[in-house]
Amino acid sequence: GGLVHEDLQIQLPDGRVRTVELYLHAETDRHGRARDLILSACDVTEVRQTRDDLVEQQRQHQFHLDNMPVAVIEWDSRLRVRDWSASAEALFGWTRDEAQGRSVSELGLLAESERGNRQRWLRDLYSEAGILPPVLCRCRHRDGRERLVETHRAISRDGAGRIRSLLSFSQDVGVREQSLQELRASEARYRGVFDEASVGVALLDGQGHWLKVNRSLCKIVGYEEAELLRLDFQTITHPEDLAKDVDLANRVLSGEIPGYQMEKRYLRKDGSLVWVLLHVGRIEATAEMPVSFVSVIEDISARKAAERRMQALQSSLEKQVGERTQELRLSVTASEQRNVELAQIAETTGLLAGAGDVDEAMRIVGRSCRTLFPLADAALYLATEAPERLQLREHWGQGPRPAESLLADHCWGLRRG
Repeated sequence: GGLVHEDLQIQLPDGRVRTVELYLHAETDRHGRARDLILSACDVTEVRQTRDDLVEQQRQHQFHLDNMPVAVIEWDSRLRVRDWSASAEALFGWTRDEAQGRSVSELGLLAESERGNRQRWLRDLYSEAGILPPVLCRCRHRDGRERLVETHRAISRDGAGRIRSLLSFSQDVGVREQSLQELRASEARYRGVFDEASVGVALLDGQGHWLKVNRSLCKIVGYEEAELLRLDFQTITHPEDLAKDVDLANRVLSGEIPGYQMEKRYLRKDGSLVWVLLHVGRIEATAEMPVSFVSVIEDISARKAAERRMQALQSSLEKQVGERTQELRLSVTASEQRNVELAQIAETTGLLAGAGDVDEAMRIVGRSCRTLFPLADAALYLATEAPERLQLREHWGQGPRPAESLLADHCWGLRRG
């Protein structure tokens, strides 16, 4: 009278294999002896395959859920936890079993500072969109620690438009946000240094076009920023300096040298010349930008003008020394004192050749004149940037201190040329 159930694999004449559920039941007579065997069979191939596919699908779903690098949470239509990934356990501290069926409030996932945003996020659920905008907020771990979390959300709806489930994908972005803040701060510092530098700073491409320039460079060359960015360095370089500059730039571009330094002249917008000290360095290529140049440009016009004045003064003194020497040579009555004076003048000339600036040259001349003309009441004046006024630099003798400045028109020597 028992019922026997068995699953069998059978092969049909056409070669197909089917899964059959076989039921065997024995009917007995009144003495309990088997009288008839009733056999029934049911083809369950598709049912078993569907069941196996569902099991495999659930296994794959659980595998992906447990191995996703972000915290994946599935919420039901009442916004209670339906499923909870291993990464969610690590991010929030609750196990899957502990989180199952509980809400955000019950789990305490939101930091106190974010409670005011909850209603706004809930209103997103009533939009027609399937993909909701991401949310950046502070969340709370089970142990009370807070962290900055970015969450992406997607809604699944049934045919009537009702919410079937909500999927949230969350990750800790605190380190990323801190790195972004540090990068923004670094960029701000770079922009400050670049824009406020007292020397000209520029970024140029491999062809010499200006890509970025600061205010100091615009002031040096007399162009507005927008005007300069439409030009290249070749356009505003003095023709006599261009060949050397281009050759050095090409050597940097080819990697032969890492950079160079040179003195050169720029043609300002108003046509005037400005001397600069140019420092050029190479910026290696990246995925976004080919090899480029960074240039630091220092205005040295004042130094060049001082050098020209120094050269003129030195030439004038050398000429005077030469004339004086010639006079001494022609004098048959020159005394030993004259020889001493000649030696003093020669020494002065040598010292002037090594003078570093006009101030040092004036001190050398003053010391020499005291020796050459010890009995004279004298003063040494120097022409300033304003040619009509002379400035006292040295004086000696027993007379009263001369005036600190002197109008050129009051000097008979100058008035007579």
